Amino acid sequence: MEHVFHLAIVKKDKYFQMKVRASIKKRSADCKIVRRKGVLFVINKKNPKFKQRQG
Repeated sequence: MEHVFHLAIVKKDKYFQMKVRASIKKRSADCKIVRRKGVLFVINKKNPKFKQRQG
């Protein structure tokens, strides 16, 4: 009996990627700084390319 291993394929969509920086800043007026579980994030619903995480 053969064992078949399925590899999980992870799609890298541009909307899920996030910049990781030591110092985060608002890049537009629509950006919001939020703290989740002790980590600072910049989120922007109008322009998701501005997403950042401090770390």
